[in-house]
Amino acid sequence: MKVFLIIIATNLMLFTYTFAQQDAKVSHYMYNTMLFNPAFAGSSNDVCATLINRQQWKGFAGAPKTSTLTLEGIIRPFKKKSGLGLIINSDNIGNHKQFNGKIAYSYHKKIWNGQLFTGLNMGLFNQEVTPNTKFPESTEVLYDQDAIGMVFDMDMGTYYKSEKYYLSFSVTHLNQPTFNFERNAINPSLKRHYFLTGGYNLSLESAFIDVLPTFMIKSDGADTQISISTNVTYNKKFWGGVSYSGFDALIFMAGLELKNGIKFGYAYDVNLTALRKATHEVYINYCFNLTRDRMPQNYKSVRFL
Repeated sequence: MKVFLIIIATNLMLFTYTFAQQDAKVSHYMYNTMLFNPAFAGSSNDVCATLINRQQWKGFAGAPKTSTLTLEGIIRPFKKKSGLGLIINSDNIGNHKQFNGKIAYSYHKKIWNGQLFTGLNMGLFNQEVTPNTKFPESTEVLYDQDAIGMVFDMDMGTYYKSEKYYLSFSVTHLNQPTFNFERNAINPSLKRHYFLTGGYNLSLESAFIDVLPTFMIKSDGADTQISISTNVTYNKKFWGGVSYSGFDALIFMAGLELKNGIKFGYAYDVNLTALRKATHEVYINYCFNLTRDRMPQNYKSVRFL
């Protein structure tokens, strides 16, 4: 039985063989939609930088380690309200390493009682597998030398938000590129992943409390994962919550906003599978506004207005 569990865990970790984790998993998905939906770029009307570092299954050899950085803000080319963003992601699992960087653009339009955002991002996706990767209790070597490949990758998405709620849908790896690992039998492809997320902001103004229930449905057409979360914010400075990621983990989250505007969050995932290994995730966010108030004009001529 023990060998059977090890083989299952190894199958999950050998990304190049099963390709189970093509898109990085994060617990703070409700605070960094930009990671999997380019339409989010510029939606907050500020310039925002978000960093997430995730140590999954802490203490398990070859466990996933993920670092992501997103930077996004609002722009107005040709007097059209738009957003521009940058996504950098590093994900290591077992003997496999992946790194991708993408530039995102989104178009903003007021509709009904909210705003509709439509976005596209493009960039490069790099994979590397070191030699002698093999299954336990087996002498079969999957790669007999370094396997390195880089492909062009695209994502697209749409995002609607109003004062009280938001709804987001996106598709990653739109072009489903295939890596060309020379002299290796396995040449994996990036499969399309579909993300549906949403949330509702329930404000209790008399108590300075905001309740934010959210959900995320992620699917590649063969496997579907569902996460349901609820976060409670006090005075827009402190928050805490709990999340359930279908049959995989129970997640506890807490965070605060410092006086300088930096937001810091932490998530602790209690693994519900046979691995019984905890996951730690740190979230850091900082936003600032580049808009400057216009200086009062003393001139009466229309030439100087």
